[in-house]
Amino acid sequence: MGYGFVRYKRKHDADRALKTLQMSVLDGKSLELKRSERTLMSDVKTARKKTKITEQTGTKILVRNIPFQATAQEMTELFKYVY
Repeated sequence: MGYGFVRYKRKHDADRALKTLQMSVLDGKSLELKRSERTLMSDVKTARKKTKITEQTGTKILVRNIPFQATAQEMTELFKYVY
């Protein structure tokens, strides 16, 4: 199984996705979601000016157990309309 990342502009959108899409099924496989602890370098530069980055507070979600046959379009459609 594969994995990927989904990034939202707002934290509350990421929170809603975590709640509503946890264990969603895609091509017969249950997706596992958790907030990503990895940050982009642009996030680090921006955050240093404003506040310190802490784990589990970002807008980026780690998605595990993605079937290899799943397409980017399927993933986009699944995570696009969370709100």
